[in-house]
Amino acid sequence: MKHAVLSFLILVFTASFSSAEVVEYPELGVSFYLFDNWKAEYAGEDLWVWTSDEILFILFSPTTKETFVEDFDDMILDLEASIGEIDLDEPEEETLNGMRALYGEGSVSGGEILVAYFIFELCDEKGLIMLGFADEEEIELHEDEVEEFIESITPL
Repeated sequence: MKHAVLSFLILVFTASFSSAEVVEYPELGVSFYLFDNWKAEYAGEDLWVWTSDEILFILFSPTTKETFVEDFDDMILDLEASIGEIDLDEPEEETLNGMRALYGEGSVSGGEILVAYFIFELCDEKGLIMLGFADEEEIELHEDEVEEFIESITPL
């Protein structure tokens, strides 16, 4: 299980990729690659990014340094109401493109959907939660793009 989730995260973080453009999201405080075959849409203040074949979904949600733990817990509870229990490992501290972050992984009950998350510490007391979901069997189709996508996330 842990190796499968780690593979998912590695997939989300490197690659040779199809055509992509750097897109800035000032409301979230970051920019990243958005590939031609990926879509992005705001839902309130949150941003959903997904592959056109709907194998991978990523949710970005702004937060603050003071409330990110509570906001993350609330987000998980809201998602569990629609998709089932989410089992997560304890987070580890990471650094991605100069941003301090908590990183963790897990799965939705049943184990067929992988879950990975980052909670980024941005400037000015801002934070950003990134929560990704992927089909365990098919995520390999986007291995390179996922890796490049993660590496492309940078603060504005």
